Amino acid sequence: MINPLVPGVALPEYLIEAGQPVPINIGYNMAVPIPDLQIDDEGIFGTLSFNRSPFRCTFPWDSLIQVTVGDEHLVWVNAAEAPAEQQRTAERSPAAASRKPHLRLVE
Repeated sequence: MINPLVPGVALPEYLIEAGQPVPINIGYNMAVPIPDLQIDDEGIFGTLSFNRSPFRCTFPWDSLIQVTVGDEHLVWVNAAEAPAEQQRTAERSPAAASRKPHLRLVE
């Protein structure tokens, strides 16, 4: 999930104007490939498809609100960037409260 209002974010104008968090699917093996996908110290960059139109996107690390890793059900939330309502929902979630933090090596 991307915060479109963070400086440096490049998305189609209608998504930025809406001012709401934007769910984005990014990966190396997408149905619509992202041949120029780049992930580095500055953030995530690549040409994504919006309504079948290509758009060169830029997502600085500070713009990421939530990252979910597919089938693994791993979720990372950047609380500093999450909208207040999302923060309150996460705080009330009994499932989140019952899980203990852990690290796991995935090869």
